[in-house]
Amino acid sequence: MREIKFRAWHKGRKEMCPVRGLIELAVMPAGDAMTGKAIILRDGLLREPAGFGKKDSPLIVMEYIGRKDKMDVEVWEGSILAQPHDQEAWESSEDVEGFSGERAVVAYDDKLTRFLLNFYTIYGGEGYSGKESGQQLCEYLDNGWIVIGNSHQNQELLHA
Repeated sequence: MREIKFRAWHKGRKEMCPVRGLIELAVMPAGDAMTGKAIILRDGLLREPAGFGKKDSPLIVMEYIGRKDKMDVEVWEGSILAQPHDQEAWESSEDVEGFSGERAVVAYDDKLTRFLLNFYTIYGGEGYSGKESGQQLCEYLDNGWIVIGNSHQNQELLHA
């Protein structure tokens, strides 16, 4: 059974926040009727009582996919994956130049109810997505693709 856990990117503070819990709200303690979802961050305080996941929300919630790459790094929604050209050379440095020109971002597809990859080329533009290609995320992890960042903190890794 895979481990279920979440984290949240706070757009305003530009930081990743561990999530302690997600809850469904019916009535707030003060008696105000409010429905929707809420998030509890590391400090234990309730956030987003009007519901997260909306476009204007300051928080972007991401789920852990239950897998790690071969470098033992957890893979989350929003993780950027790449395949090293030369694994030995890459392992001895932090240089992202040792990767192929293709990058993939982990995303969850509500219609397919699975995690998939959206592909990018660092030479400009988006490529195909795992929806069309039929490629499974696990195949890429099994073939040596590793986490090199996330789409919120490392946008530059998706563009040349």
